[in-house]
Amino acid sequence: MTYHSIAENTLYGGEGIMRPIYFFILITHICLSAIIVPLALFTLIRGFSMQVERHKKIARWTMPLWLYVSLTGVIVYLMISPYY
Repeated sequence: MTYHSIAENTLYGGEGIMRPIYFFILITHICLSAIIVPLALFTLIRGFSMQVERHKKIARWTMPLWLYVSLTGVIVYLMISPYY
């Protein structure tokens, strides 16, 4: 996040159907990345404190969201890298 706050913006130069696909992936990635931080922390805390049932309930949401955010981060990077 520090890098993105101080680095220059890179505009996406794609056209056609790829442009709305890129922005959909980017917007969902940004929104879910803000949500995943507290979810992951609560999941870790509940796991380490042996609150197994509560850990399982939140981990059902945390794991797929974390995987989506991780994957879409790589996809966004690959889609914008030709325009650096």
